[in-house]
Amino acid sequence: PLRAEFAAYARIIDSGKMTGTDAPLELPVTVLTAARASQAPQWVGEAAKGRQAWERLHADWAEAVGAAHIVVNNSGTYIHQEQPVRVLQAILARIQ
Repeated sequence: PLRAEFAAYARIIDSGKMTGTDAPLELPVTVLTAARASQAPQWVGEAAKGRQAWERLHADWAEAVGAAHIVVNNSGTYIHQEQPVRVLQAILARIQ
């Protein structure tokens, strides 16, 4: 399963474009992007360049579909575990 996820990630990074950007979303969406790179990256997605590429792709996708985009600089992949208050703030901002 992870191999397939890594392969999909590599295809997105190589293409420079997120899929699903052809129409606005019908529901309000906020994209949270983890920006902290790993001290000892195991693959490109954990490295600084991989995080920067992912941040650009998330920003482009969010803009294309009308979603909000928040970069969480002090978090790795598991934003909901590392920064639960930030996730809660994003949810509350959408429902208020």
